[in-house]
Amino acid sequence: MKNLLTTLLLLATLAALLGACRGSTDGPWAPADSATQSTPAEVPERRAVEVAPALLQAIADGQQAGVGMQPLRGVAVRSQDFAEVWMVAVRFTATGVGLQTGVWATNNLTSGAGLILSVDATARACTVWPNAAQTDPGITPFADGVSEARDALY
Repeated sequence: MKNLLTTLLLLATLAALLGACRGSTDGPWAPADSATQSTPAEVPERRAVEVAPALLQAIADGQQAGVGMQPLRGVAVRSQDFAEVWMVAVRFTATGVGLQTGVWATNNLTSGAGLILSVDATARACTVWPNAAQTDPGITPFADGVSEARDALY
């Protein structure tokens, strides 16, 4: 009986402590102050960089036959989901369809000599670069940096 009372008292104390922890607004799990949170519009401005013409040309060099891809501008955002991966959004024209935007992933921003992968449907439809989602890291259109790079073009 004494052990049962001790156990119940211990459980009641633990429950009270856990309830106090969950209700706390201090510490690492506290909600961020809305005044210090960045808005989505600020993200591309801070993280996006212009892409070198050599990389734009390297992406265009992998175009499907007959696409007529002419890159106009590219913006890259380093992904926080993968080591050394940049998401590159490219605005380009294509034969018969006009202005398009596609996203590719690369590990070399300067020369286009690195790995290039197609991230979104436009990139896969217009170029022969491998599908990033089918690679070992599994880079999808929902990865960090994809939407930020695309948004930074506009």
